Amino acid sequence: MRLSKKEKIDIMHNLQKFSFDSFKERRQYQWKISISLWTILILLIYALMKEEIKTDLQSFPLILFLVLYTI
Repeated sequence: MRLSKKEKIDIMHNLQKFSFDSFKERRQYQWKISISLWTILILLIYALMKEEIKTDLQSFPLILFLVLYTI
């Protein structure tokens, strides 16, 4: 079965529309997640510098996990 030129154009147009809609939808939550992770990282660094979080060996795994998780 051969497709006409118009059918090919319609198919390409639908693929382009789907791709762009997917990009727009993903972009809506990607920037929110990015801002959230950077905020968590900044607050963690600030708390460490103000020594509000004790940096003994007992809390080190938690701090390491939070830092690596935000990256």
